[in-house]
This record gives sequence, structure tokens and C-alpha cells, in this order.
Amino acid sequence: GFESFPERSMIQEFHTTDLTEPCLKSVQLRHEGKRIARMTSALYRGCLWHEAGRLLHERDAWENDPVPLVVESNDLVLARAKEEDRPISEACERNRHETMAEVGKLLARYTMLFSGIFRRAKLIGCELPVRLTMDVDGEPAEFATHADLLFRGHDGALCLWDWKTGEDSPTWEYLTRNLQFGMMHMGVAHGEVCVGDDHWVRFNEAPMMKWVHVNYLAPYGRTTTVGDVTFKKGDARPIESVLRDIPVNDEGVIVDEFSTRVRMARAGHFPMIPSETGCHLCESNQFCPNFQRGNHANE
Repeated sequence: GFESFPERSMIQEFHTTDLTEPCLKSVQLRHEGKRIARMTSALYRGCLWHEAGRLLHERDAWENDPVPLVVESNDLVLARAKEEDRPISEACERNRHETMAEVGKLLARYTMLFSGIFRRAKLIGCELPVRLTMDVDGEPAEFATHADLLFRGHDGALCLWDWKTGEDSPTWEYLTRNLQFGMMHMGVAHGEVCVGDDHWVRFNEAPMMKWVHVNYLAPYGRTTTVGDVTFKKGDARPIESVLRDIPVNDEGVIVDEFSTRVRMARAGHFPMIPSETGCHLCESNQFCPNFQRGNHANE
């Protein structure tokens, strides 16, 4: 079994969202259950893509029309939102069918680009639970996440792809400092992955990791110059802009950064790091202290 943190630590298990959230106060409030959950347009779009991608891979449906997969995925996402008591926002509901059509087009492009790879690959699974215990100052720290897509390429290499539906394409500088991906690497390489009904496997092997920038599956929306190459509206984006390498050459940096987060949590350090849009969209903003209502919002 896995030991939990000492009682003084509020976080019993760190997840990737705890490591990438810009505002640590929101992490604290989420773990305290102080948030009002809702299904925003961005969250719905991301969940819809992940469900459709999972069905595509698990059913090996490379020859099929992606639209039925998206329709089925919509039903799954809405059912889960209801189960989690996460109401759908008005904007999400208003644009839901348009979002479904968009995701269908992106999935068709994904199929066209990568079906050749996956016909020769061996799928290990999608949305696989990953867990890892690391020693931090003599005490166990638990980390857990999910791998979007884990497979072995035709050459036998262990590959981990993470689907990202956000707007911004990552820079190399960001990818080489992203603690979420660093810990995903550590989890697969040194922890355990659940590949079946409570069947946990140790690969003891560093995965080849890719950030899949889903939005860039869509063609250029306007004439764009990249370096010395000019792309016209409607041109497909280069595959290297869709698939981004996530190199890990120094695990020590990952261990140090994760350990720092663990120490901060154990000490109860969760500072507010406000941002203009982040605070407005935060599910915990009604419970977060501000200059008008003070700290009583946290009580």
C-alpha cells in the first residue's frame, strides 16, 4: 500500500493540476473543497476531445467516420458533468454543437496525420492512472496523474503523448520547465501505471514524450509566415508544430522542483498569485480573500 502524508499536510496526493496552477491559493482552496464547479466552454471542449481521442484509439477506429465518436463522447462528458454536479455554463450550452463539429474536424485531421503511426504501434492505453511515491526530507510524497496516451512505437520505444487543447503553443523554454510533464516522465519511468483492472505495471523505462497541440491540427486561418516559409489560409500546419518534443535529460531538476512544492504544502504556504483573467474564471474566487471582504471568505 501507499502511505499518506503526515496529518499536518493538507494535500494527501499531488496531481498535475497542483503543479501547473499559476495561483497556489486556488490549489489550497480546491483541496479544501471550496469551489463552485461548472462546465465552461474550454473545459467541455477539452473533455470532448479527450473522450473522442480515447474512443478512437481503444476501438482502433481509423477507418471510421469520427462524427459518431464525437456524439458518443458528448453524451459521456455531459453524464460525467451531471454526476460531478458540474452545471454547464450558458455559453458552453449555446456553442456546444458548434464545438462538437469543430472537434470532429480536428479528429478527422488527427486520423489522417497519425493513423499510419498507430496501425504499426501497440496501444497500451488511454487515460491510464499513474502513481509515484518520492522521498522528500525523509517522508513519502505521493504523486498521481493520468497518461492521455501510452503506446509502443513500431520500433518498440515507449511513447507518451499528452493532448493539449489550450490556445497557446508552448515554447521550448516552457516545455523544458513544465513540472507537469517532468512528473509524468518520473511517474512512468519510476512509478506504476494501471493498464487494466487494478493491474499496476512498473515499466522502469523513460518514455519518449510529445505535447500534441490539438488546435494546430486545424489549417491556417490566414496567411502566415514562419521563418522563410509563407503559408496561405487553408494550408495545413507542419506536423512538427502539432507534435512537440518534451526532452528530459536531468531528472534532478524535476525532483528538486517537486520537492519544493511538497515542502511549501507541508508548511502551509499557498500564496495568492492573481491574474486578470485567472481570478475571474477561478472556481474558488468566491472563497478567496480580497481587499474588500478580507480573509473571512476562507472561513
